[in-house]
Amino acid sequence: MTKNKINIALLFMAAGIFIFLGKALAMDELLWTIPLPKDTSVLWKDKDAEINGIAVRATHIRSAASPKEIIGFYKDYMGGQDWKVKDFFENQNIIAFSHKDRFFYVAIQDSGPGLPSDAFLVSSPGDLAICRMITSCLSADGKMEKDAGGKDLPDVARYPGSKRMVSIFTPDDGGVLMYDADARSGEIADYFQKQLKGSAWHLAMRINPNTLMHFTPKKEMDVTILVFEKDEDSLVIIASPLPSQPKSKRSMIAMVKNMFDELYSPATAAKEEE
Repeated sequence: MTKNKINIALLFMAAGIFIFLGKALAMDELLWTIPLPKDTSVLWKDKDAEINGIAVRATHIRSAASPKEIIGFYKDYMGGQDWKVKDFFENQNIIAFSHKDRFFYVAIQDSGPGLPSDAFLVSSPGDLAICRMITSCLSADGKMEKDAGGKDLPDVARYPGSKRMVSIFTPDDGGVLMYDADARSGEIADYFQKQLKGSAWHLAMRINPNTLMHFTPKKEMDVTILVFEKDEDSLVIIASPLPSQPKSKRSMIAMVKNMFDELYSPATAAKEEE
């Protein structure tokens, strides 16, 4: 799959948080010595990225075990190594451990019953706090008061007045960013469509997810998806309302650049073909 080949099913995966990484540099001892659950293979090991301004390293595994089994496996192992559970987000299949000045994360993509689970093991010198930050922001009265650490895409301006929630970058020009914005999804989509018009990015698709449904939902989703292309690069912008504040005009913006090769896996493909 090339960078700019977009698969529609993957556009709806922005609700989960995945870690996307680049080429390996210095070795991380924990990632090379940590055991794996039964019937698990390593897709790649000990690669580097930047998450909210913190340099991290990670390993990508695929396992026949369920997310619950994977989390249980690492809770038992890390507990035996004097690592403490710092955070556990059961609905997101993410668990965080801490030991002295180090942090370790297990983030799992649940592909569904009978399909393998993809998981990312992330070693970090700092507290990433991504899920805590997003959970707080998405609460009924939560709101980002200032930007999270990290940076923005250099060639795409953010929505005016928005606050950065998540910033993930790889050495090979990939990025995943999330923002909190005081605007409805349609306004946000209109802004980016106008702002990028005439630039090197050209609009490939503007998608209303309601038109892709196999059934008529009780209430239409106020979600807009824009897909842009530039040479071999791809950019997907997803604007959706905050589920905890449906009556407000606040939205969450996800911007994904050149990351669909990482999202696309045999498990994802099998799920699409059902």
